[in-house]
Amino acid sequence: MLLVQFIVLSFLVILITASVKWKQNTQILQMTSNLSVKKASILLLLINCLLIGIVFILLFVSTIIPIPIIALVGLVPSLLFWCDLGNKLSELIKDRLKVVFFGNLIYLLLLVFSLFKLKTITPQYPGEDIFMESLGYFIFSVICIGAIVVSSFVLLYRRK
Repeated sequence: MLLVQFIVLSFLVILITASVKWKQNTQILQMTSNLSVKKASILLLLINCLLIGIVFILLFVSTIIPIPIIALVGLVPSLLFWCDLGNKLSELIKDRLKVVFFGNLIYLLLLVFSLFKLKTITPQYPGEDIFMESLGYFIFSVICIGAIVVSSFVLLYRRK
């Protein structure tokens, strides 16, 4: 079991390292300087959906990998992509706001879903404690808000 954990952790470290190298050589990020606001927004939305999908698949499929390692798999590539896309966007704040709103739409939808589930939570049988379930939805809401704030800050901040 320890050997399997070591192999999985090594694979994740290689994946994170590869994403750092991918940032330097990628064709997608080099093309963003030629993209319109609409295409940049769609690209951001697709990359966010892809990374969220990868993290959810790892969470539900793997019971061996610790959760902080799984979070790094989604966090590091997201930050690298947001930083590079923020550097390549136009200088107009109006264009940047459009990209941020449409690109973060997946996080907004997940936030609305988690707040809805938090509000409508009911016990399945009399006497059931729903504290842990509501705590999970609350933490998921905080994570969604954090992702929205960080990506908005990174994409709206203009670097010279």
